Amino acid sequence: MQLVGVSEEAIERFWGNQRLEFCCVDAVEKSGGLVSVWNPDVFNNISVIVRKRHFSIVTGYLKGMSCPLNVFNIHAPNDSGKRKDLWAELLDWRNKVEGWCILLGDFNEVQSEEERCNSNFDDLAAFRFNCFIEGAGLIEYNQVGRRFTRISDDGVKLSKLDRILVCDSFMEAWPEATFKVHSKELSDHSLLILLCSNVDFGPIPFKFFNSWLEKEGLGEIVKNVCEEKVDIQQGDKALVDLFKRLKVALKKWRDNWKGEEDRNRVDIIKMLDDLESVAERKRLNSEEKKQRINLKLALRNMEKQKCKDLKQKVRLNWVKNGDENSKFFHKYIILQKASKRLNEININGVVNSDPLCMKKEIMKAFKKKFGEPMKKRPTLMFNDFHKISLTQSRKLTTRFFGGGD
Repeated sequence: MQLVGVSEEAIERFWGNQRLEFCCVDAVEKSGGLVSVWNPDVFNNISVIVRKRHFSIVTGYLKGMSCPLNVFNIHAPNDSGKRKDLWAELLDWRNKVEGWCILLGDFNEVQSEEERCNSNFDDLAAFRFNCFIEGAGLIEYNQVGRRFTRISDDGVKLSKLDRILVCDSFMEAWPEATFKVHSKELSDHSLLILLCSNVDFGPIPFKFFNSWLEKEGLGEIVKNVCEEKVDIQQGDKALVDLFKRLKVALKKWRDNWKGEEDRNRVDIIKMLDDLESVAERKRLNSEEKKQRINLKLALRNMEKQKCKDLKQKVRLNWVKNGDENSKFFHKYIILQKASKRLNEININGVVNSDPLCMKKEIMKAFKKKFGEPMKKRPTLMFNDFHKISLTQSRKLTTRFFGGGD
């Protein structure tokens, strides 16, 4: 907003009847100008950390959350040199604040050439911007609605200058949030909305992890299910029924040992804390030192098992951060979930985000693509085909040794 001295009455015109609090940064001539508005019933503001020409930081707590949230409202300058200084200053503040971080606004910069259309792309400036995003540990939700966020008055130049970037812990808390770019209407910039309400698409698919093979009782579970008597005679239906019964049995077995493992983890952490409290008062004896080593080893083994599952989830064979970096794998899973999430689909020209409608339309699309095109296929009425002998059959699969002059 290119205004100076914004009043509460002016904000109420578009905010409505809800309670509000706000902070603003005045525009300088025709440049800048920022307003941050929030509902105190939803966001309990602690402080406005900083108000500067190109950004402001508001810190507080979301209702029901114990972790502080820092909201960076940004309007980057047009000059690339000044943006470089801004990235350094923002990175410094990002490292100072505690809790979750959201950086949003007009960054006046793109990450890649694909984010510009009919306008100049600056490799160096984009590189600096990407370095800032990586250094600050920021990630972005999958964008829906529109590809570009800014369009020139003549409709020729398009760019993705406006963004909502979040820290990985924020995305971990809301991995299914929706980031939508709405129509521009009278403005040359689009309206951005980050909707954090979770939409339930039903239970997630069952997945078998390789680490389960090291658990006791797995073989016995599979054996017992396979030996159960069934009345289904058709081979394909019997196989499907077997897999269903096996999945139910494995889920029950998994929940039992996982619950016990979680309880053991809590007990181990508590015992380690108790030993460290003792170490603060006196030196540990040999028995206590041995116990601490064993507890650490048990905790490390649990972490290794967790890393194996995370590694299988992300399907990475090699990563530069090492094979035991569970934080890396966990972050990668969150990014996959956010980037591959389907937030809405276009049904006959109407955008729909209802889970039931989306499931129905997706099922129809797959049936049309992979369904049987012929309702009834012709059958062969005779079985007296000529067959090759067993010896001839084996010759077809023997190793070929080519010769030549």
